[in-house]
Amino acid sequence: MLGMDLGEVKAGIRELREQQQDILDRLGEQDARHERTSDRLRALTETVSALDAAGGGGAGSGEDQEDGRPLDWVQVPADARLAWVRERAEWVRDVLMGNWGDLAQNRLRPCWPLHITLVNDMSLLEWLYEEGYRQRRLLSATDFRRTVEVLLDSAERITRTCPQPGSGVLHPVPETPRDDTAQVDRLGRDLDLARAYALYRQAQTLVAVLRDGEATEEERARARAQYNALGERLQAILHAAQVGKQEWEAFRAQASRQDEKRQHLYSAASSEQPKT
Repeated sequence: MLGMDLGEVKAGIRELREQQQDILDRLGEQDARHERTSDRLRALTETVSALDAAGGGGAGSGEDQEDGRPLDWVQVPADARLAWVRERAEWVRDVLMGNWGDLAQNRLRPCWPLHITLVNDMSLLEWLYEEGYRQRRLLSATDFRRTVEVLLDSAERITRTCPQPGSGVLHPVPETPRDDTAQVDRLGRDLDLARAYALYRQAQTLVAVLRDGEATEEERARARAQYNALGERLQAILHAAQVGKQEWEAFRAQASRQDEKRQHLYSAASSEQPKT
């Protein structure tokens, strides 16, 4: 019995050694594959770096870093704006008119530097040109050609009523940029009034209960408590927003008219639906 047990143990040991060797072999193969993959990755990295360097790329250049030129008027410091516009005008003269004069000569009028919108448009065209033609990116070149047509159409519309140079008629003075930030305060006030009006409408639904002769005393008491609570919240909103009685009544009247109009349109649309 002991001999048989030892034989079985030895056989088991041999089997375990074979399994161990098989595992080691597989691990060796994986290490070899990993090493080959690492070698290919290093070679690919070196190739990309070489191509990037050959194309003028590398850290701090190419797509990873813009040339620093402002793309529109507001990005340019005030004391540098005339020089910046002059550079755009020189680009229009040398490149846009030089290459696409048949398109641009009669559509981009000479007064375009007096229109900030068109100055920014020419800056955009210049940027697309640099991307598409100097960097030889076909998609950017195609975008440039499409954008030229769109921006020249826009230039024609904007300058349609402008006088021709030398006509003796003064060009319209550029308008001061409009400031709409005051409307943000108006929006906040309107939102407060809308919240108050929502409470007012909720309170109006409780008036019907208070006037209902068939309502129980308990129902009336509950409706009255809710009505008073809504009224307190409404007054708190108006007080915090410093809304006077006249302004509130005018807003409420306007909102009520809008509600009636919406309800009328909804009823008309419902009545026109085919019946099944």
